[in-house]
Amino acid sequence: MKIKSVSIKNFRRLKSSKIDISEKKTVFVGANNSGKTTAMNAICTFLADKKFHTQDFTLSNWTELNSFGHEWEKEEIESSEEFKKTMDINSWDDYLPQFDLWLDVNDSELHYISHIIPTLDWKSGLLGVRLRLEPKDLQNLYANYSEDYKGARKNAKGKEKITLYPRSLWDYLDRANKLNEFFEIRYYILDPDKYDENQSTPKDYYNGDPLKGLIKIDTIQAQRGFSDANGKDTGLDNLSKQLQNYYRNHLSPEVEPTEEDLEALSVVSDATTAFGERLKKNFSHSLGEIETMNYPGFDNPLISIEPALELVDGLNHQSSVRFSIDKENGSELCLSEKYNGLGYQNLISMSYKLIGFRDDWMRVGKQSKGFTSKDKKDIFEPLHLVLIEEPEAHLHVQVQLVFVRKAYDLLRNHKLLKEREQFSTQLIVSTHSSSIAHDVEYENLRYFKREHQDKTKIPTTKIINLSETFGKGNSEAKFVTRYLKTTHCDLFFADAVILVEGAAERILVPFFIERNFKKLSVAYISILEILGSHAHTLKPLIEKLGIITLIITDIDTKKGKKKVLPCLGNEQITNNDTIKNWIPREEDIDTLVKLPYKKKEEHNVRIAYQYEKKYIYREKTAGGKESTANLIPYTFEDALALDNISFIRDMNKPDEEEGKKKPTGLLKKFCDALDKENPNDAAQAMYEALNSSSKKAAFAIDLLYSEDMEKITVPSYISEGLQWMEEKLTNTRYYG
Repeated sequence: MKIKSVSIKNFRRLKSSKIDISEKKTVFVGANNSGKTTAMNAICTFLADKKFHTQDFTLSNWTELNSFGHEWEKEEIESSEEFKKTMDINSWDDYLPQFDLWLDVNDSELHYISHIIPTLDWKSGLLGVRLRLEPKDLQNLYANYSEDYKGARKNAKGKEKITLYPRSLWDYLDRANKLNEFFEIRYYILDPDKYDENQSTPKDYYNGDPLKGLIKIDTIQAQRGFSDANGKDTGLDNLSKQLQNYYRNHLSPEVEPTEEDLEALSVVSDATTAFGERLKKNFSHSLGEIETMNYPGFDNPLISIEPALELVDGLNHQSSVRFSIDKENGSELCLSEKYNGLGYQNLISMSYKLIGFRDDWMRVGKQSKGFTSKDKKDIFEPLHLVLIEEPEAHLHVQVQLVFVRKAYDLLRNHKLLKEREQFSTQLIVSTHSSSIAHDVEYENLRYFKREHQDKTKIPTTKIINLSETFGKGNSEAKFVTRYLKTTHCDLFFADAVILVEGAAERILVPFFIERNFKKLSVAYISILEILGSHAHTLKPLIEKLGIITLIITDIDTKKGKKKVLPCLGNEQITNNDTIKNWIPREEDIDTLVKLPYKKKEEHNVRIAYQYEKKYIYREKTAGGKESTANLIPYTFEDALALDNISFIRDMNKPDEEEGKKKPTGLLKKFCDALDKENPNDAAQAMYEALNSSSKKAAFAIDLLYSEDMEKITVPSYISEGLQWMEEKLTNTRYYG
């Protein structure tokens, strides 16, 4: 038995979202405030906690629900059509939080779900259960709300300015958590034949919880408290610790011991030795499992369990976890747990939680005798669902790379589990870590896309199953998957994406953003370096994600099969596949150069490439004329040079200032080219330099060495693109 999918409606920002759950591991990715935590909370709240708050309703739904309450506030309205509508549960359907759970059950597991099979013809396969939070009794809710509302205002005539409780139905249910007093989860059996449809809620609900005994749910939340060795002592210790301190300071048998003290210490010593051997034996297996999580690694202290039994332990029963520094050589030097690296403490703690989840599920040790779980000792759930929220908050990057893989292995490391199908484990992780996303198969990623409703502008979320972005076996899918795994998984966590042509843009565009576009500089922008001939392969992914994307590429002109310097009226075409096949789907250079600004944008994607511009080649001098020329740059490098002619030209002038770096390589060739009298000759010389063996990355690095780099002008086509992105982000509700 496995969870096939869950559909969440009207729960916080998840207005209507379906999440496909992978057979083993599912990883939620997306930018901040995209709904990952909301999805995790929805799963836990519906399936485990079952405690709701008014804030769990999608915020925009309260407008309509409060209107129901306003009908109840009126006098003598029980015969009106509006009132009758509010008393029909079907009128509430579009606004109530609901959770559809779809299980995939095989024919050997029918005994688990015999009580909820939809029809006698159903044999195996999909089985759906809807959990909906709804009023227990609408008549009772109406009567109580109406009485409290009208009663509060009975004697308030002439004092209407006073704010009285309840102001609205939301206010009434929010106060003193009345929501859980008047609302409850009800369960409905869904039609498996309508799995892909938006099913209406059946009339009759299941009496009780049909999922009881089917799913064991465990969670590790994002915020966990760990001890700090350097933490300050507030002095407000609990009674137990105060008694321990008093005992050690005033009654300790180790200080000037009497005969009675020595006898007591002897007994404690014998007990400590015996208990220590027992602990080492019992913990050897689970501590060995932690070693598979890449701890201890090189130069990390080994974990050992050494009980610290003292007479004072009568006030605080616990064994002491210690870290041996050099145990292999017989050293007795140890550090207590709180002095080990915090990252490793967190790794060990999380690993032990997972081991504990698994062993509790499998009733390992004394749990099999019902000593700790008497109420569940006879229940072995066929499905174990484990949710981990943002594990990277407490893990080193190196550990993050393998955490999800190793975590799942820990959850299955039991003789009744392993690769057996009798009991299933499904792991769901929400993360902002590109390292974790890097280690997960592409098909297991679920991308949370931020949206907002057209009317209310309330942020909502759409969830993308990335396994459906490309066709199976598609060569483009293989390329994109390999590319992202070797470069930038942070694409899935960004506010926006910039695809750049090469290394020079990758180096200088962040500088342009930091200096010239302050709003962009505080956004999370993912910059991906990918050649123009390959950028279009990301098209299905970018469009599926719906993320704001700027493509900075080169116009890449040719005539016939030969590369040429761009010019108009020469029957040139572009050799750039992104321009030809994505935006603007045109190849004629004359058309591309004259293309209007708005034609370079589709939905959330805009392209920026070189176009014809009038450049001031020589400034006007006292006795001369200003020299101008209409030119079309060929690449980013010559576009940058033409927008900064004086700046580049001055770099080549003799300067006696000691330590000033002189231009070399491609930058030197550009300096020499711009010294030519004719601007067309300069453009041709730069074009030839670009097509020689000169390194473009070195060009960008040489510019960064310039002391006057702050004066450089952003190439116009890039400036337009970045300005577009800044405006696009500023206009979204979830940014800035």
